[in-house]
Amino acid sequence: MLTGSAAEPIGDQYVFFAFSLALLAMSTGMVLRARRRFFPEAPWWTVGFGIVIAGLVNPIPFLLANASIYQTAIIAGQVFLLSGIYAAWLALDRGDQDQVGSALRTIHFRVDGTVRSADPTRSIRPGSALFIAGACWAMAIGCRISLAPAMAALSCLVAWRLWSDASRLRDIGAGLICLALPLLAGVGLFAAYNQVRFGSPFEFGARYVLAGQNMHAMVAAGTFISARNIPVNLVRYLLEAPVLQWRFPFICPRGTAAWGWFGIRVNKDFIMDSVAGMVWAAPVFGLAAVPVWVGWRGHGTHSGSSGDHPVELLQNTERETGIFRWIIVSMLTSSALGLLPSLLVPASTMRYLADATPSLAVLASFGVWIQLRRATPKQRPSRLRALIILTAYSALTGVLLGVAGHYGRFITDNFPGGR
Repeated sequence: MLTGSAAEPIGDQYVFFAFSLALLAMSTGMVLRARRRFFPEAPWWTVGFGIVIAGLVNPIPFLLANASIYQTAIIAGQVFLLSGIYAAWLALDRGDQDQVGSALRTIHFRVDGTVRSADPTRSIRPGSALFIAGACWAMAIGCRISLAPAMAALSCLVAWRLWSDASRLRDIGAGLICLALPLLAGVGLFAAYNQVRFGSPFEFGARYVLAGQNMHAMVAAGTFISARNIPVNLVRYLLEAPVLQWRFPFICPRGTAAWGWFGIRVNKDFIMDSVAGMVWAAPVFGLAAVPVWVGWRGHGTHSGSSGDHPVELLQNTERETGIFRWIIVSMLTSSALGLLPSLLVPASTMRYLADATPSLAVLASFGVWIQLRRATPKQRPSRLRALIILTAYSALTGVLLGVAGHYGRFITDNFPGGR
């Protein structure tokens, strides 16, 4: 706990709020770069879709209502995760420096990590960017160890992109060294800390928990980390319907399962915390499936009303398609593997959704632009209205769930005498 000059404690909520602003800033930066890089014809104000989705859609407002160290660790991990992806994107995507295909093929790595392009007045340092990416991912693991699988997968994706894009083996090795050095150093320091504190580099404190669930019994029974917990967690995070009520804020998350008709068997130690399923509370994240589909196909076309004016979804170059696919796969990987460890534990709670949604918010903004680009001039107004309604509904639901808060904390703390 930090203390200020007035000897008043600086609580977790202030640290959480600072990281929340950092997460919104990083999400906005990625959305802005994506528009400039892949969707330059999109109106500038369409960036607002991504900003609203990243800042107001559940679970971010819900976490703000109960900002403790648990929520802070999750949000801080996402800040460093997205920062690392952004830095790796800067290192791997050289399309901004030179749009001429023949010139792009003349880019070379120097020993110090500098990339020299055909234009001697324009140079970037991908080695430095990859070093920053590794450092950010190391800090993400330090904030939230459950992000380790995602960091490992993202590192492999960087290696894959280097292999497919670099012309010499030395180039690949230099990039991987720049990425791996800070990442391995951070993991080593974290392991040393665990050794000093718990007597083992692989002990993170779970065996020393004295409150809540009986960790010792669950570890011994093999139920603490188990694939048997995945079905119930997935159903709750996706389909758990919120509770509607007649008084403000009109909607609140459900603390007990309402999906018994699924016939899913649940461990007796499973904790049913407050959850509102994404299908009901944040349907705008469904737009994240659009760029995933487009990235898989490489590019798509849409014929105009006359059928003879195809509009390319991406520039017809291998490099354009490659970096677009890399971004999509990286964001999807960080979302899926970020949430996977939380699916394995015998508990479902709203804050765990934040392990997945920041990356989905960026992908959803891609989906907005793709939907607008694929629409004909006659379809565009109605499609834009549908996107606005979907985003507004998700944002309003997120804000109302934030007012409801975890265990009604917002109402309880602001109206202690009742309402």
